[in-house]
Amino acid sequence: MLKLSNRLAAVVSHVDPCRRAADIGCDHGFIPVYLIQRGVCRHVIATDNSADSLEKGRRNAERHGVVDKIDFRAGDGLDALGGDEVECIIIAGMGGLLISQMLSRARFGSERLVLQPMTAAPELRRFLCVNGFYITDEDIAYEDGKYYNIIVAERRDVCYTYECDVGERLTGHPLLGGYLRRKIAVCDQIINELKNSENTGDKILYYIELKERFSLCLSKI
Repeated sequence: MLKLSNRLAAVVSHVDPCRRAADIGCDHGFIPVYLIQRGVCRHVIATDNSADSLEKGRRNAERHGVVDKIDFRAGDGLDALGGDEVECIIIAGMGGLLISQMLSRARFGSERLVLQPMTAAPELRRFLCVNGFYITDEDIAYEDGKYYNIIVAERRDVCYTYECDVGERLTGHPLLGGYLRRKIAVCDQIINELKNSENTGDKILYYIELKERFSLCLSKI
């Protein structure tokens, strides 16, 4: 059985059992192989815009005896998927802005989104909130000294407000304290660097206010 890293294990833990899922930017194909091996999904579509990555994923699937249940497709983002072809879409290991761009070009039905942005998680949350996606769950993974956000969302015709800087569904998460302390330290570092630059008043103010919001969240734990 394939064993996943902490980050990827946290991602797949939010994939509900389904008939068919898609892993966008599959790289080595670890997520599709795991989902098939564990019986979470009966079939997985694995896409990537790199022929080398698709070949690595295909070899990995062959090595684990599940290649017949994974459909490897070349494509940019969600372009390789047909309408209503899957029940769950996984996008892990890309920047939040890139994920937002991919989602903005796609048509959606009732697919569940499991997203793991490497950067710009607040921007991704804001995109979801203003474009008809309801954030149903969030998670934090810790691996090799780094914290990773996992955001779960689905299409819903609702209006709602959401704390995008932290992610209000993370309330009570055991890693939230460490995550907030790391974010505060990063804000301090950026503020100190900006103090030595010219014409950075607005940026400094932004990070001071952001640090205050992180500190307020931390004080409530």
